[in-house]
Amino acid sequence: MVRNYRVDDHNIGKNLSKRQIIVIEILKDINDNYATVKLSDEAVKYGYNKNYLSNIFKSIVEDTFSNIVNKQRIINAHILLDTTALPVTEVMKKVGIKNKTFFYRKYEERYKASPGKKR
Repeated sequence: MVRNYRVDDHNIGKNLSKRQIIVIEILKDINDNYATVKLSDEAVKYGYNKNYLSNIFKSIVEDTFSNIVNKQRIINAHILLDTTALPVTEVMKKVGIKNKTFFYRKYEERYKASPGKKR
């Protein structure tokens, strides 16, 4: 997950700022806990106001926390659909998505096919 998001190219090879380090840690948290991760929990963990942390995250990653979490969930759902025989509803639960319409829409946006066609 971390390698997919740029942290200012001009800082590569130099010392990262505290904000960049925190965002990298949050990206790792998203990667490891995508089904349950919440911005409010991350804000408490790193000692920031939720809205302030959201702004820091977006300024560095150039996307919102929720979009990144949902992308990670859809990627992992795709992997589960490829590698297991779990029903789509069970895959949704495992990746932390409750709304079937949302899941199908996001999955189709990313993979240009419905989750059922993966079978």
